[in-house]
Amino acid sequence: MTIPSCIDFCISGGFDFAGVEFGRECYCDTIIHSPASIVSNATDCEVPCSGDPTTICGAALRLNIYSTPAPTSTPTQPSGPAPTVDFITGPENLEFEIQGCFADPQNPRALLHQIALPGLTTPSSCAAACAAAGFQVMGLENGSECWCDNYMPYAVSANGECNLPCNGDLSKACGGVSVIQVYGNVLNFTGFDSQQCLGGGRDSSNYFPFSFRGVTEEGDTIDLIAEQLNPDVTSDQQFILTSGTCVAPSPSCPQGFKFFQLVNNQVIPYAVLGNPVTLRAAVGESQFFTAFSSDTAFDDYCAGPGIGTNNLPFVGFPVLDQTDGTTNQWGLCHNNSANGRLDAVYSPIMNHPNYNFFDCILVQLTLLVPGASAL
Repeated sequence: MTIPSCIDFCISGGFDFAGVEFGRECYCDTIIHSPASIVSNATDCEVPCSGDPTTICGAALRLNIYSTPAPTSTPTQPSGPAPTVDFITGPENLEFEIQGCFADPQNPRALLHQIALPGLTTPSSCAAACAAAGFQVMGLENGSECWCDNYMPYAVSANGECNLPCNGDLSKACGGVSVIQVYGNVLNFTGFDSQQCLGGGRDSSNYFPFSFRGVTEEGDTIDLIAEQLNPDVTSDQQFILTSGTCVAPSPSCPQGFKFFQLVNNQVIPYAVLGNPVTLRAAVGESQFFTAFSSDTAFDDYCAGPGIGTNNLPFVGFPVLDQTDGTTNQWGLCHNNSANGRLDAVYSPIMNHPNYNFFDCILVQLTLLVPGASAL
């Protein structure tokens, strides 16, 4: 491996560019693909060529590039229509449909499991690999990366940014830089073996704060807030998860907090001072929070994929559960002691003094990140 031998090899194949990397690798092409860029420090290329140690052949993830004839400017991927993103079909148990283009927060990743493909990357090869590994969701990123999972907990749209060609098929797109092109298995979706909590490899504190909304069986949504019940006190402040009784900035409105985070399986109202904590919602009772108190936080909440609405289970909108064996048994009930305020009640019961069971609206409590798009 020498620089001249790599250049001669690329010229013999009709290529305009030759690149040497990691001391012993030779690459050829007619263009330099995005998102390639010139490194800021030329000394990054420091590995001697294996066939001539007096010369340098790039480094790890660094190419020395040669061209014939020398270009007048740095060539890039030609402009033109974005490569297509398509519906992927295959054997009876494999049919993945595009769900959209989304930002990848990187830490943690949008999808947790990267699969090394035996050849170059195409949407179909990634779909086949994810299905063979038992995953329901697959994603393409950076033109060559294949990612798999059983759901993507937070979906922030990055429309139009999934336009990097797949290295295995330049007519198709494979995501973009830090944006992932997500597909879901729609033909033979088998559901989930167990509730896959965000805590299983994902820490939601790394994501944007989310808002709560109740999703009815018909797919209607009701936004929820943490509303302070005793606004005139500075200690032992109490909040309730509710749809609210009025809209700020009316002077008569209690203070309400729209955003939340799920940290170490604790649901915490965002921007509330005084070490806010979540209290356990007993069966039949409302969901409360406190601040400036000595209350012990309830840390057995689980947010995972839900099934049953048209924007689940493939991306976004994870559902909140308590990990006590009951599943999604939440209701929005009119509180008779608070002028009919619509409060979130865990597993409503008959004959409760503060609400009529038959007036409660059964919902899934779903987490919605700002910018997420319902499918």
